[in-house]
Amino acid sequence: MLSSQKKYLVIINPISGTSRKTSLPELAFNMLSDNDSELYFVYTNGEGHADRIIKDIAGQGFDTVIAIGGDGTINEVANAVRPTDMSLGIVPMGSGNGLARSLDIPLDPEAALEVIRRGYVKRIDCCEADGVPFFVTFGVGFDAQVTASYDQKNFRGPLSYVLSTVDQFIKHKSSLYRLHLNGEVIEQKAFLVTCANADQYGNNAIIAPDAELDDGLFDVVVIRDMSLLKAPQVAISLFTKRVDESASIDIYRTDHLIIEREKEDYAQVDGELIELGRRIEITIQKQQLPILVPLPKS
Repeated sequence: MLSSQKKYLVIINPISGTSRKTSLPELAFNMLSDNDSELYFVYTNGEGHADRIIKDIAGQGFDTVIAIGGDGTINEVANAVRPTDMSLGIVPMGSGNGLARSLDIPLDPEAALEVIRRGYVKRIDCCEADGVPFFVTFGVGFDAQVTASYDQKNFRGPLSYVLSTVDQFIKHKSSLYRLHLNGEVIEQKAFLVTCANADQYGNNAIIAPDAELDDGLFDVVVIRDMSLLKAPQVAISLFTKRVDESASIDIYRTDHLIIEREKEDYAQVDGELIELGRRIEITIQKQQLPILVPLPKS
């Protein structure tokens, strides 16, 4: 529950999402400023700005940093909050909202602010891919290429993502991967390899139905075959929480993974595009990030 005299830093990405962005500061102030609580609002002006803001205010008595934006903004803010004694609050405004959906944080801004006001702190794991942090998913292969295509579109949103997916389904070819995990070496030609800390990419596309955000483990999902005949079945399984039943998909669980692939290429971390080498190391740190989530249902 909310105690008196809370001090909030509200970080807003002005270009993510479209709905109610201009009214959010007033809404947040009205909902969170009781009991003499203090709110400070900052708009980001580019990649890395949120990280610099949080480093600047560390040690100044803030209790909670509230991230208003999409998955990329939330990833950056979460990683900056992680080494501090502050908690993270989320008002999801992106196209996928993978972390918010995985934690049952409402997509409606007012309801999300109510979670920040009356929720409780849950500590979740943080993964890293060659030192690059992620809290939701990391992927190489098809999902990374979709992200690259999406980033090149002139407009954002579900339609753009669908077009990027179709485009890359036509163009993308499976690659050979060597996976080192749990004392085994698995060599497999695959359409994609995804490491899932959360259960989904976003938009309720459930890539790892049994993944838990606080167990110190991540799921490694390997989609071997995405032929024209298999694609509808795989797509349906994503949105019916039945990926683990597909004959085209293998799922492993581990706390450490090394991926070897054919060449340097793209990867996606929480929906953001990066480039990494042929060898990628994935690690996890258990319960690193304190985040405000809804109270358990009684």
